[in-house]
Amino acid sequence: MGTEQYGVILTKEQKKYFDSLEKEYNIILTDGQKAWYVKKSHTQGDYMKREYPSTAEEAFESSNEGFYFAKQMSQARQEHRICHLPPSEHAKTYSAADIGIGDNCAIWVYQLAGKEIHLIDYYESVDEPSSHYIKWLKTRPYVIDKHILPHDAKAREKGSGKCYADYFIEAGLKVDVLARDQNEMFGIECLRNTLNRMFFDQAKCAVGIKAVEAFRKEWNDKMGCYREKSMHNWASHGTKALIYAAESIAKLTNGQGMSAELWAQLRREYL
Repeated sequence: MGTEQYGVILTKEQKKYFDSLEKEYNIILTDGQKAWYVKKSHTQGDYMKREYPSTAEEAFESSNEGFYFAKQMSQARQEHRICHLPPSEHAKTYSAADIGIGDNCAIWVYQLAGKEIHLIDYYESVDEPSSHYIKWLKTRPYVIDKHILPHDAKAREKGSGKCYADYFIEAGLKVDVLARDQNEMFGIECLRNTLNRMFFDQAKCAVGIKAVEAFRKEWNDKMGCYREKSMHNWASHGTKALIYAAESIAKLTNGQGMSAELWAQLRREYL
């Protein structure tokens, strides 16, 4: 009967995991042990391998499993790209926002310095009108050339008939509204492949940096694995704003900074 007698039906991923233990490590588990492991993983989630490792390698496996950008942000720290980063008077300056109506709104300010991307400022607040964020942007000690907004900035309000982008334009700000991508992974992969060129001001961007490091996949309790979908939590807004920045840079420069093969693959798989 296998694990079914214990009320557990193994998924394809779980079968593959147990097979690898047997083939690579000669660890042969009984059906009862497999059932216990699966049930335990439902409560432990992404901490399962840390709390109940099957091998020595798992015992030392990074606790960053399930976090989209942990590897890239760790590399940024090792390479001292999270540092004191004053604005340049000569570089083009942009902002990218994840807007929230009755929710958090997050804004990154960045400069393109050759092939480098300098994240020089970050702001986040909750349940504020568009005028609040426009005021923050207009009072920065530098001129922002263009403001990148997500696709929902074109959604019209029932009362006024205006959209979020209209308020920015009426305030004299230059706006570029991104088209909606059907696949969330396009933006995630854009950011993954752009983070190696990003430098962060450690003081002004501290909250945003924490958000990007904490952005994670959603855990599927029923299947005992991660969904290929992000978890919506406090880290979502800051990270998505940075994703929009990466998308804009990639699309406007036609993938500059990535290999032609990688850019073609991203467009083929996700657009």
